[in-house]
Amino acid sequence: MSSRRSESKMQDDDAGLRGRGHGPEDAALRAGGVKGCRAMAMGDGENQRRQPARGANGCRRRAAVQRRRLGRWVALGLMLPPFAASAEPAAHIVAVVATTGSAHQPYGEEVLAGAKAAVDRISGNGGLFGRAVRIESWNEDCTRETAARLADEIVRLKPAVVIGHLCAGAALGAAPVYAKAGVLLIAPGVRHPALTKDQPPSGLTLRLAGRDDRFATDTVRFIRSRHPGKGVAIVADRTRQARLLADGVIAEARRQQVAIALDMRIESGEKSYAELAGRIKASGAGVIVMPAQPVELGVLIGSLRRAGVTIPVVGSDILAVPAMEDVAREQGPRLIVMLPWTGLEADVAAGLLPNGGAAPDAQREAVRRRAEAAVDVWVTAARRSGTTDAHGIAAAARSTATPTSVGPLRFDEAGDAMVPGYVPSIWLNGGWRPFGG
Repeated sequence: MSSRRSESKMQDDDAGLRGRGHGPEDAALRAGGVKGCRAMAMGDGENQRRQPARGANGCRRRAAVQRRRLGRWVALGLMLPPFAASAEPAAHIVAVVATTGSAHQPYGEEVLAGAKAAVDRISGNGGLFGRAVRIESWNEDCTRETAARLADEIVRLKPAVVIGHLCAGAALGAAPVYAKAGVLLIAPGVRHPALTKDQPPSGLTLRLAGRDDRFATDTVRFIRSRHPGKGVAIVADRTRQARLLADGVIAEARRQQVAIALDMRIESGEKSYAELAGRIKASGAGVIVMPAQPVELGVLIGSLRRAGVTIPVVGSDILAVPAMEDVAREQGPRLIVMLPWTGLEADVAAGLLPNGGAAPDAQREAVRRRAEAAVDVWVTAARRSGTTDAHGIAAAARSTATPTSVGPLRFDEAGDAMVPGYVPSIWLNGGWRPFGG
């Protein structure tokens, strides 16, 4: 019998009782139930003599109805599950947002796989604070609109953390929604500087990746450590991208007190850069930074070697393409490409990934591991801070490094992982590997 039908039947019993008579005992019943009956029985003797049977019958009927009502509620209570007494505490929800249907980011499945590996490990160790941890997953298409809509849906579930949004536009659209709702977002791949640019020091967005705007900083730092005291020749084509990178390196070199021996812009499509090679030789530069296209770099390297110039050339990650492999193999450590940090550098250097860090299989593994590391950061910070509060976890992630599958991770006040933006790499043993020699 459902609770709704039981209650309806009890109301019918009351209605039938109220319809029977209007004597003093009925008034007493309406006024106070069984207590009213007792009050009536204690009334004046004349009333008791005139209505002895009716008053007694009314009270008996009322008592019988109340017994039936009580019995039904007791029976109903026995049928209902004892929520308050034995319900298990709600699980911590890890919301995972993968990317599908976008040519710009084909690694959506790896996000879910990495997060699941970490959650399975947490569950095998008893969960977090006596509660289970489970994954809820969504797919988005790299657009801001879809990501913002999904974020609205996700925050209604009050997840403990959100892992995902690999595309910059999607992350930029979703991050404000999570921040407003007090939900922690750990983005395991977004390199766009704007993701953490304007958030306060206690912000709830953590970037588990390097930043695209660190090319100049990391390039000049490498030159200072590898070629101390040497001047730098800057050579770039006239594209906007190359010009911005070259200008950034010049500004950073001045900030780090590295001399600029030469600053030249070249025209694309030339068959030879012999004149430029002569000027570089005459400048006395100890290293060349050339953020240019692969074709132009190949032509320049040929001109340099014919002029007897053997100093190393440093380029951007645009050079890590199949068309450059023959040149890279021939040049060895004299051609250094600044590749984005992936988190797999130690494994690549150890030869555990035979095709190098820029190969598609390595990129997939890097996404999977960063997603796994993001969950590890969340659970470790929660345990250290003793709370599941998003602000407490974010503060703990900023204060202490967490051991993860991509190395120790700690975040700065802006919310950026304290990792290199770019790693100097050379072609070695069939792939791009960190330059350690």
